[in-house]
Amino acid sequence: MDGRPEIDSLVAQVERFCGSLRRLSPEARLRLAARLRDELGQVVETAIDASMTAAARRGWGLRRIGRLVGLSHETVRSRIGRSMESERA
Repeated sequence: MDGRPEIDSLVAQVERFCGSLRRLSPEARLRLAARLRDELGQVVETAIDASMTAAARRGWGLRRIGRLVGLSHETVRSRIGRSMESERA
């Protein structure tokens, strides 16, 4: 962990939620787990895109940004471009 108690708290909450799914039917478990994955994923990806865009505006290179988020520099370039386009819209 990077020492951020907020992240540790969120992870613990998600783990508790996932543990509570055990009492549900397989269909409900799958539906809720998939929804959680999709919604959390969207929130996190939006935050990553905004962070990558901010870093690029500060002069960071695409490869440097990519190393920190585990993406290729070409993927970083594409996502920053989409992020900037949506800001203009």
